[in-house]
This record gives sequence, structure tokens and C-alpha cells, in this order.
Amino acid sequence: GPQSIDGYIDDRGTHNARVGHRWWKLLPNLEYVGTGDTGTNAYQSASSTDVYANNIMVSGNNRPNGINSVGSGRTTPAYVAWPPRGFCPFSLLPTSARWSVFKSGGAFNTPGTSVTINSVQAAVTYSDAGTVVFTGPVPNDWTGVETDYDVVVSADGAVYTYTVTVFDAITPDTPTWTSINVIAP
Repeated sequence: GPQSIDGYIDDRGTHNARVGHRWWKLLPNLEYVGTGDTGTNAYQSASSTDVYANNIMVSGNNRPNGINSVGSGRTTPAYVAWPPRGFCPFSLLPTSARWSVFKSGGAFNTPGTSVTINSVQAAVTYSDAGTVVFTGPVPNDWTGVETDYDVVVSADGAVYTYTVTVFDAITPDTPTWTSINVIAP
């Protein structure tokens, strides 16, 4: 169910350093995806006897088996970032601390890739095949105040710049908006 998709986007665990599950879910021109669940509890304890599983099938023209379910004629952005540019609830920040940028139509050159967040160098943990993964803030880092994170990814002579504005979309009666003063002439 939805919690499984959240898990794919977060891509926790040492075996998910490339955030491949996330890549497939955020592929801009993906058309067909199948998902299914069995069991009743997505987050059971280690001692639970309940069995839960999720399976997701994604196919596209980038797959080695040639299955093509990626649409044509769609506009592909220069890059796709997670967390995304613009407003993002703090609860959607990856608990894995893996922020990522997927470049359309090419690979990042590993030695030449650098990332800054608010002008501070971020650790690049993976960079290859059109994906750069770097360490960014996690939900527990959030202070409760709407916060901008200015991200700059420099790779192969190109610069990708975007801002993620983190806010509280969960706590009722907690204002997290940015105020704007309008002065009439």
C-alpha cells in the first residue's frame, strides 16, 4: 500500500545506496506500474508472526529485457530531484538521508560531481549512470520552522540549482507559512 511506496521513495538500507527504487517511481515518462500487497501489517515487529509483502513491477524502455512502457512524446525535465524543488513536508524528507538528482539523458562523471546545500559541501555517496546521491537533512533535523535548502549540483560542466522549502503539514494549528507584507502606494 501507500506505506510501501513511501519506503521505495526513502530507499533505506545499505543495499539501496543507488536509490534505484526511487528512480523508477520518479521516472518522468513512466506510464505503467503494477503494485500489490499481501498481509495486514506493513511495519510489524521482528517477533510478529504476521507476514507482509509488497511487490512492484515497473517496466520501461531502459530495461534490459526491452519491455517498453515508457511513454513517448512527453517533455522530459533536465533533472528530477528528491526531495523535490519547491515546498516539501518535513515528514517526506528521506529518513535514509539520501537526497538525489536524476539527470535526463546522461551520466554524472563521478570525480567531477559536487553538491552543496546552503553553501555547505554535502557528502556525495553515489554518482553514476545519471544519478547523484548525497547526504541531506532528515526529518529529525527539522527545527519546526519553515526552512529553505538551496541545493547546487555541479557535474560535467553543468550546474543544477533548486530550492527545497521544508514545512509542517502534519501538526494542526502550527503556522509555518512565510508572511508577505504588501505596502500600497
